[in-house]
Parts: sequence; structure tokens; C-alpha cells
Amino acid sequence: MVPYSCLMETKNGFSEWLLQELEKREWSQSKLAKMANIKKSTISRIIRGERGVGKSVGKAIAGALNYPPEVVFRMANILDPVPEKTAQSEELNYLFAKLPDDEKEDLLDYLHIKLTMLERSGKVKN
Repeated sequence: MVPYSCLMETKNGFSEWLLQELEKREWSQSKLAKMANIKKSTISRIIRGERGVGKSVGKAIAGALNYPPEVVFRMANILDPVPEKTAQSEELNYLFAKLPDDEKEDLLDYLHIKLTMLERSGKVKN
């Protein structure tokens, strides 16, 4: 799951965010480069602030980190930040799209059951 704080630009910029992502995963810059299928020098230059993040590199990094491209694009200031509810919707859509069709049906069934339970408890109104 993508922390919602990741969907807003960090004070220290993309480089700091990317370094934090690498640290969380205990990845080196070389591992990210390999996972993203891009040159290590590209990652190094981005982290040093010598190079920006374009669409293709942003998509590659997003794929390696298993994030929707929009997360990386927002962190790199390619896209504007979004409010949390929209961020949640984007993440839900992204994760849902990755599921096999039969699993999508199971998840929808679960959501209907969950909503019914919340309605009965009074936490959600019809």
C-alpha cells in the first residue's frame, strides 16, 4: 500500500523521497537501476539533483517500486498533488486493475458484504 504522504511532494524533494524508498526496501541504487531496467548513473544523477525525472524513467522507477506511475510523477513534480480521497481512489484503481478477473469478483463481493455490515452497525448510512 502506498502511504498517502508519498502522494504529496516532500520538503526535501524527489531525491530525498527516493532515498527513503530505497532505505525502506534495503535496496541500493544499483538494485533500483536493475529492477527499473535503467542505468545506475541515471539513478545517481537523479539523487544528486543533476537530472530530472522524465516520463519513461518515472514509469520505470514506479514499476520497480510497485507504485502507480502517478505517485512517482507527483513526487517529481510532473503532476500536481491530489487530495487524500482521490489518492486513495487512484491507489484502489491501480491495485484492482492488477488483480485477475476472478479475484476482482471476489473483492467486489467482499466489499458488498463489508458495506452491508457497516450499514447494519450504523457506521455508514444507506
